[in-house]
Amino acid sequence: GIIGSSWDTKELNIVKCNNEGNITGNTGMGGIIADTSGEGILQIKECSNKGDINISDNICGGIIGSTADDNNITILSCYNTGNIKASTYAGGIIGWSHGKALIENSYNSGNIETNGSYPYAGGIVSYIDEKTEIKSCYNTGSINATESIAYAYIGGITGETGYSNTVYISDCYNIGKIKVDCPGNAYVGGIVGDSSNSSDNILNCFNIKNKISQENYMK
Repeated sequence: GIIGSSWDTKELNIVKCNNEGNITGNTGMGGIIADTSGEGILQIKECSNKGDINISDNICGGIIGSTADDNNITILSCYNTGNIKASTYAGGIIGWSHGKALIENSYNSGNIETNGSYPYAGGIVSYIDEKTEIKSCYNTGSINATESIAYAYIGGITGETGYSNTVYISDCYNIGKIKVDCPGNAYVGGIVGDSSNSSDNILNCFNIKNKISQENYMK
Protein backbone atom coordinates (compact mmCIF):
# COMPACT_ATOMS: atom_id res chain seq x y z
CA GLY A 1 0.00 0.00 0.00
CA ILE A 2 2.65 2.51 1.10
CA ILE A 3 5.95 0.54 0.95
CA GLY A 4 6.69 -2.68 -0.89
CA SER A 5 9.70 -3.87 1.15
CA SER A 6 12.01 -2.51 3.86
CA TRP A 7 14.88 -4.85 2.97
CA ASP A 8 17.76 -4.46 5.49
CA THR A 9 16.60 -1.02 6.61
CA LYS A 10 18.45 -0.46 9.89
CA GLU A 11 15.82 1.85 11.37
CA LEU A 12 12.56 2.98 9.80
CA ASN A 13 9.70 5.02 11.25
CA ILE A 14 6.36 5.21 9.46
CA VAL A 15 4.02 7.73 11.10
CA LYS A 16 0.48 8.85 10.19
CA CYS A 17 0.37 7.12 6.82
CA ASN A 18 -2.92 5.88 5.39
CA ASN A 19 -3.88 3.63 2.51
CA GLU A 20 -7.37 3.73 1.00
CA GLY A 21 -6.70 1.91 -2.27
CA ASN A 22 -7.64 -1.72 -2.85
CA ILE A 23 -4.72 -4.14 -3.19
CA THR A 24 -4.61 -7.32 -5.28
CA GLY A 25 -1.75 -9.68 -6.11
CA ASN A 26 -0.27 -13.11 -5.57
CA THR A 27 1.32 -13.08 -2.10
CA GLY A 28 2.95 -10.96 0.59
CA MET A 29 0.69 -7.90 0.57
CA GLY A 30 0.13 -5.31 3.31
CA GLY A 31 -1.86 -2.11 3.65
CA ILE A 32 1.17 -0.13 4.86
CA ILE A 33 4.13 -2.38 4.09
CA ALA A 34 4.17 -5.72 2.29
CA ASP A 35 7.39 -7.30 3.56
CA THR A 36 10.05 -6.43 6.16
CA SER A 37 12.80 -8.85 5.08
CA GLY A 38 16.30 -8.48 6.51
CA GLU A 39 17.61 -6.95 9.71
CA GLY A 40 16.22 -3.75 11.11
CA ILE A 41 14.07 -1.82 13.57
CA LEU A 42 10.68 -0.72 12.31
CA GLN A 43 8.09 1.45 14.05
CA ILE A 44 4.66 2.04 12.56
CA LYS A 45 2.57 4.58 14.46
CA GLU A 46 -0.92 6.01 13.89
CA CYS A 47 -1.27 4.40 10.48
CA SER A 48 -4.34 2.86 8.88
CA ASN A 49 -5.53 0.78 5.97
CA LYS A 50 -9.04 1.19 4.58
CA GLY A 51 -8.57 -0.64 1.27
CA ASP A 52 -9.57 -4.24 0.65
CA ILE A 53 -6.68 -6.68 0.22
CA ASN A 54 -7.40 -9.71 -1.96
CA ILE A 55 -4.59 -12.04 -2.96
CA SER A 56 -4.72 -15.31 -4.86
CA ASP A 57 -2.03 -17.07 -2.84
CA ASN A 58 -0.40 -16.97 0.53
CA ILE A 59 0.07 -14.04 2.94
CA CYS A 60 -1.53 -10.66 3.63
CA GLY A 61 -2.15 -8.30 6.54
CA GLY A 62 -3.98 -5.05 7.07
CA ILE A 63 -0.81 -3.18 8.14
CA ILE A 64 2.10 -5.58 7.38
CA GLY A 65 2.04 -8.63 5.14
CA SER A 66 4.96 -10.53 6.70
CA THR A 67 7.89 -9.84 9.03
CA ALA A 68 11.34 -11.50 9.05
CA ASP A 69 13.35 -13.34 11.72
CA ASP A 70 15.75 -10.46 12.42
CA ASN A 71 13.11 -7.74 12.64
CA ASN A 72 12.19 -5.74 15.71
CA ILE A 73 8.69 -4.38 14.97
CA THR A 74 6.58 -1.92 16.94
CA ILE A 75 3.03 -1.13 15.82
CA LEU A 76 1.27 1.57 17.85
CA SER A 77 -2.27 2.96 17.46
CA CYS A 78 -2.88 1.49 14.01
CA TYR A 79 -6.05 0.06 12.51
CA ASN A 80 -7.44 -1.81 9.54
CA THR A 81 -10.99 -1.50 8.24
CA GLY A 82 -10.47 -3.14 4.84
CA ASN A 83 -11.59 -6.68 4.09
CA ILE A 84 -8.76 -9.21 3.81
CA LYS A 85 -8.71 -12.42 1.77
CA ALA A 86 -5.85 -14.90 1.27
CA SER A 87 -5.49 -18.63 0.75
CA THR A 88 -3.38 -19.35 3.85
CA TYR A 89 -2.22 -16.52 6.17
CA ALA A 90 -4.59 -13.59 6.74
CA GLY A 91 -4.30 -11.16 9.66
CA GLY A 92 -6.03 -7.90 10.49
CA ILE A 93 -2.74 -6.19 11.43
CA ILE A 94 0.07 -8.63 10.48
CA GLY A 95 -0.30 -11.58 8.13
CA TRP A 96 2.71 -13.67 9.23
CA SER A 97 4.93 -12.57 12.15
CA HIS A 98 8.41 -14.15 12.10
CA GLY A 99 10.27 -11.37 13.96
CA LYS A 100 10.08 -9.87 17.42
CA ALA A 101 7.03 -7.61 17.60
CA LEU A 102 5.00 -5.36 19.87
CA ILE A 103 1.46 -4.49 18.76
CA GLU A 104 -0.36 -2.05 21.03
CA ASN A 105 -3.59 -0.02 20.95
CA SER A 106 -4.50 -1.31 17.51
CA TYR A 107 -7.61 -2.90 16.03
CA ASN A 108 -9.17 -4.61 13.06
CA SER A 109 -12.75 -4.19 11.92
CA GLY A 110 -12.39 -5.60 8.41
CA ASN A 111 -13.73 -9.04 7.54
CA ILE A 112 -11.09 -11.75 7.12
CA GLU A 113 -11.42 -14.77 4.84
CA THR A 114 -9.10 -17.68 4.06
CA ASN A 115 -9.92 -20.33 1.48
CA GLY A 116 -6.86 -22.60 1.38
CA SER A 117 -6.23 -26.15 2.53
CA TYR A 118 -4.24 -25.15 5.65
CA PRO A 119 -5.52 -21.71 6.68
CA TYR A 120 -4.28 -19.50 9.50
CA ALA A 121 -6.35 -16.43 10.34
CA GLY A 122 -6.47 -13.95 13.20
CA GLY A 123 -8.11 -10.63 13.90
CA ILE A 124 -4.69 -9.14 14.75
CA VAL A 125 -2.07 -11.70 13.54
CA SER A 126 -2.69 -14.95 11.69
CA TYR A 127 0.50 -16.77 12.81
CA ILE A 128 3.20 -15.83 15.34
CA ASP A 129 6.62 -17.50 15.24
CA GLU A 130 8.75 -15.24 17.45
CA LYS A 131 8.56 -13.39 20.76
CA THR A 132 5.54 -11.12 20.36
CA GLU A 133 3.47 -8.97 22.68
CA ILE A 134 -0.06 -7.88 21.82
CA LYS A 135 -1.51 -5.29 24.21
CA SER A 136 -4.84 -3.46 24.28
CA CYS A 137 -5.94 -4.64 20.85
CA TYR A 138 -9.29 -5.85 19.56
CA ASN A 139 -11.08 -7.36 16.61
CA THR A 140 -14.66 -6.73 15.52
CA GLY A 141 -14.49 -8.13 11.99
CA SER A 142 -15.81 -11.55 11.05
CA ILE A 143 -13.31 -14.36 10.41
CA ASN A 144 -14.34 -17.00 7.91
CA ALA A 145 -12.27 -20.05 6.90
CA THR A 146 -13.71 -21.96 3.96
CA GLU A 147 -12.63 -24.97 1.92
CA SER A 148 -10.18 -26.16 4.60
CA ILE A 149 -9.48 -29.84 3.96
CA ALA A 150 -6.81 -30.71 6.54
CA TYR A 151 -6.08 -28.24 9.35
CA ALA A 152 -7.35 -24.79 10.29
CA TYR A 153 -5.95 -22.42 12.93
CA ILE A 154 -8.36 -19.57 13.55
CA GLY A 155 -8.51 -17.09 16.44
CA GLY A 156 -10.13 -13.77 17.26
CA ILE A 157 -6.69 -12.29 18.04
CA THR A 158 -4.28 -14.85 16.54
CA GLY A 159 -4.67 -18.18 14.79
CA GLU A 160 -1.56 -19.87 16.19
CA THR A 161 1.47 -19.14 18.36
CA GLY A 162 4.60 -21.11 17.43
CA TYR A 163 6.87 -23.25 19.60
CA SER A 164 10.00 -21.11 19.55
CA ASN A 165 9.23 -18.13 21.83
CA THR A 166 6.76 -16.93 24.42
CA VAL A 167 3.82 -14.82 23.27
CA TYR A 168 2.15 -12.29 25.57
CA ILE A 169 -1.44 -11.22 24.90
CA SER A 170 -3.08 -8.86 27.39
CA ASP A 171 -6.15 -6.61 27.62
CA CYS A 172 -7.47 -7.76 24.25
CA TYR A 173 -10.90 -8.81 23.06
CA ASN A 174 -12.79 -10.23 20.11
CA ILE A 175 -16.42 -9.59 19.24
CA GLY A 176 -16.17 -10.68 15.62
CA LYS A 177 -18.04 -13.75 14.44
CA ILE A 178 -15.81 -16.76 13.67
CA LYS A 179 -16.94 -19.42 11.21
CA VAL A 180 -14.86 -22.41 10.11
CA ASP A 181 -15.71 -25.09 7.57
CA CYS A 182 -13.14 -27.87 7.97
CA PRO A 183 -13.58 -31.66 7.67
CA GLY A 184 -10.14 -32.14 9.23
CA ASN A 185 -8.76 -30.77 12.51
CA ALA A 186 -9.86 -27.22 13.29
CA TYR A 187 -8.26 -25.31 16.15
CA VAL A 188 -10.56 -22.39 16.86
CA GLY A 189 -10.59 -19.91 19.74
CA GLY A 190 -12.10 -16.58 20.59
CA ILE A 191 -8.62 -15.22 21.40
CA VAL A 192 -6.09 -17.85 20.20
CA GLY A 193 -6.80 -20.76 17.89
CA ASP A 194 -3.84 -22.90 19.00
CA SER A 195 -1.18 -22.04 21.61
CA SER A 196 1.84 -24.24 20.85
CA ASN A 197 4.11 -22.88 23.59
CA SER A 198 3.28 -23.83 27.19
CA SER A 199 4.85 -20.59 28.44
CA ASP A 200 2.51 -18.29 26.49
CA ASN A 201 0.74 -15.71 28.65
CA ILE A 202 -2.83 -14.62 27.91
CA LEU A 203 -4.12 -12.14 30.47
CA ASN A 204 -7.34 -10.18 30.90
CA CYS A 205 -8.76 -11.07 27.47
CA PHE A 206 -12.32 -11.93 26.49
CA ASN A 207 -14.47 -13.15 23.62
CA ILE A 208 -18.19 -12.45 23.41
CA LYS A 209 -19.95 -15.81 23.67
CA ASN A 210 -22.01 -17.43 20.91
CA LYS A 211 -19.84 -15.92 18.18
CA ILE A 212 -18.03 -19.10 17.07
CA SER A 213 -19.58 -21.58 14.65
CA GLN A 214 -17.85 -24.59 13.16
CA GLU A 215 -19.09 -26.99 10.52
CA ASN A 216 -17.87 -30.57 10.20
CA TYR A 217 -15.33 -31.42 12.92
CA MET A 218 -13.61 -29.45 15.64
CA LYS A 219 -10.72 -30.92 17.64
